[in-house]
Amino acid sequence: MHSFITFIPIKKRFPLTDFLLISFFTKKPQRTITGGIVFEKEKITVNSIEYLLDDLSKITFTDCGNHFRQGDGYFNKNSGVEPNSKDNLLSLELNNKETLRVYFQLNNRYHIRNIQDELIHYHNEGKLHFLNLIDVLGIEDYNAIQHFKQQLPNKGKY
Repeated sequence: MHSFITFIPIKKRFPLTDFLLISFFTKKPQRTITGGIVFEKEKITVNSIEYLLDDLSKITFTDCGNHFRQGDGYFNKNSGVEPNSKDNLLSLELNNKETLRVYFQLNNRYHIRNIQDELIHYHNEGKLHFLNLIDVLGIEDYNAIQHFKQQLPNKGKY
């Protein structure tokens, strides 16, 4: 992985210190598909290894659907750019404090909605936080979030 650091001095000076804005530009490594993830109500299987829901303390998804990167051509049919959503991260925190991190690929922005029932079950069991759940499902409108929350048995308390 190559990292480049750029320092940009801010012109405004303060009496005791000078402030610098630091930004990092990182070239992401190429990822290849090496296995699969299967989501079921009571377990998640990663590359043929089963993790029972009872053995998990926390499930977290990061960057699912790349919906923060729409300007870069991700999942934009008009731009001619093929989706390359391999930066999605599933983190499974086990009860023994061990954490498993797995990158996975989506075919389109809302592909993960195919497992919505399982995700809601994980949330109801206290394994998936409500804010992560709505982020993963791409529910962004305030009224849609409130409506979705009222449909959940625990009203989004976890």
